Amino acid sequence: AVDLDPDVAARVGRGGLAVGGQLHPPDPLRVGLGDVEMLARGVSPGFALLTLDQFFQTVFLSLIQTTLKSWQTHVYRYQQHISAVIGGLRVRDIKTADLIRLIDGLRPSPRSRRGTSELAVASKNRVIALIKRLFSCLHERGYIDRNPALALKMQRERNKRGRILNTEEIPRFFAAVNNAPALVRNLLWLLV
Repeated sequence: AVDLDPDVAARVGRGGLAVGGQLHPPDPLRVGLGDVEMLARGVSPGFALLTLDQFFQTVFLSLIQTTLKSWQTHVYRYQQHISAVIGGLRVRDIKTADLIRLIDGLRPSPRSRRGTSELAVASKNRVIALIKRLFSCLHERGYIDRNPALALKMQRERNKRGRILNTEEIPRFFAAVNNAPALVRNLLWLLV
């Protein structure tokens, strides 16, 4: 048995997999036909009912704590953006369409200071990267046969900042150009 976070234990308890805050294999009578294949891969058939929250709390969290300095950021992103949407789903039931719906529905947290209803592209890309890493880990360990996150594409980040000089900066700019070396001054006059 594996100890679970109380919130996760409450959510997964409905599936019969978590009892008293601990992860237990399911009743042998509920085991399906793919169990022989799972056993051949070294995965307990009891984990066919494993939810994404359970996997995150039991396996993935310990993995990122030992390999990443910024593991708290991953936990925050998971809790804010992923857990509420697909955390209660069994990992074997999550499809690419579920992940695309999750990404399309990403919104900033209520504590966000940006004042927009849309999450920045860079932030969406960090969530996509977490999803890809999470599902790669699931696939490598044999919990899922096919990785639904392979089809996800990072969005193009446009980190350009469009800015023009204001009326106070224009005279300072031309004064700086006049004080620049001759080559630089001539090149800048050609551009203006």
